Amino acid sequence: MSHPINGDYSHVYYGKEETILFRITSHDEASGKFSGELLENQFTPSSTNHNINGWFSFNRSTSSTSFIFETPTDKWDLQSPYLESPNQFGIMNAIRTPKDKSQPPQNWVLLKTNSHTGT
Repeated sequence: MSHPINGDYSHVYYGKEETILFRITSHDEASGKFSGELLENQFTPSSTNHNINGWFSFNRSTSSTSFIFETPTDKWDLQSPYLESPNQFGIMNAIRTPKDKSQPPQNWVLLKTNSHTGT
């Protein structure tokens, strides 16, 4: 793979201290599995940190890579466009769906902020 999946992908709510940080620390291309963590509002008293394990797959028909994982309260579906291009894994379009359906799904754009090494 020419563009590494591992790294930090973040979203900041401008004008607020709320943040989302999606961190992929390891992945296995053969099995389509990845692991990492999801940090929310890490600079506030109400911060949460979830260790995550999920799956990813390459979609040639849509020229994107899909990532799926769950936290105790939400299901996450992320898409990274630009498969096999210089911008691959530079951006993630995220949909967060509460498991209890108490709120509608939320859409975010996460930008890659740095890289991590690993497998």
